[in-house]
Amino acid sequence: MNCDEAVEEHFKGIHGLRNELIAAGLMDEATGAIKDPSRIMNIDETPQFVGYADNKGGGKKKYAAGEDDVCLVVATENRECNTVMMCWGLDGMQYGVQIIVARKAISENLAI
Repeated sequence: MNCDEAVEEHFKGIHGLRNELIAAGLMDEATGAIKDPSRIMNIDETPQFVGYADNKGGGKKKYAAGEDDVCLVVATENRECNTVMMCWGLDGMQYGVQIIVARKAISENLAI
């Protein structure tokens, strides 16, 4: 199966997206139109690294501005990250941003 055939199968095959949408009652079989666009959503996430540096602990120190303009040393091997997620409906509705923080407790400053 070549790439074009695989894409065709994915959308129009027996277990393809079109048949799944029709079976779920979301797509009109005759026209192929989505009946209720608000029920189709797309979510995407991206990592936001906290204090990430690219030298993998190789010696150079990194600095970041802290409170009262005091420089803070950033650990170069830190790969901790937070996750930022957004969700949109096919109808154009943008749902609130979701932030997943790598913490056991959340401070009031992080809670929006």
